[in-house]
Amino acid sequence: MEARGINLSKASTREMKTYVCAQCHSEYYFEPGTDRVVHPWGKGFDASSMYEYYETKPKGFEKDFIQPQSRTLLLKAQHPDFEEYSAGIHAAAKVSCADCHMPKQILGGKRVTSHSIGSPLHTVEASCLFCHKGKTEEWMITRVRYIQDSVAELSMKCMDALVKAHENIAEAEKKGGSQELIQKARDQLRKAQWLWDYTASANSMGFHDGIGSLRNLARALELALTVPHMLKNI
Repeated sequence: MEARGINLSKASTREMKTYVCAQCHSEYYFEPGTDRVVHPWGKGFDASSMYEYYETKPKGFEKDFIQPQSRTLLLKAQHPDFEEYSAGIHAAAKVSCADCHMPKQILGGKRVTSHSIGSPLHTVEASCLFCHKGKTEEWMITRVRYIQDSVAELSMKCMDALVKAHENIAEAEKKGGSQELIQKARDQLRKAQWLWDYTASANSMGFHDGIGSLRNLARALELALTVPHMLKNI
């Protein structure tokens, strides 16, 4: 956080209620040859900026694994919930992670923070309706499901396209196609898979940042669907 210009010693209680969660619920990689955890925020805080950062091969880090069919060097997103949340409407409204996932409850006549961490959908009245006055529990759940279902549907289309792209590259390799062209296809597929995985690996299924999630998936689908066209003459 200091690298991002944020002084933690001056953080408010509300901000700390988010930063404590961000310690684990964020994207990171291990510096090669060490157990040092590094957050890829050097070029920005969104999926595309993180990809640009990874493309610099920081400290020699270039992949999490190699896909066996296409032999594409892939990045594996962890769980960028903090990053997605930070780009979403709730962060803009200064709502902390704890406000939704550990809502206030009455205990011993006092209003205290719940020590049970879970989905706000299990505590809609306390987690959502405290702010969303005039709405019903049914309305809130329906709204959340609409966002999540929309993201899940597009995510599934991306997965199908990614699988086919890996198969297309593997087939082009068998035919002995141009290695330069195949490598360009791998590079495109690498970015497509990263943008999909960044969204799919977060825990909210797009709810933390619905617009950003759909944008990432749309770009991922576009890139993945282009791979077969790149290789059609092989």
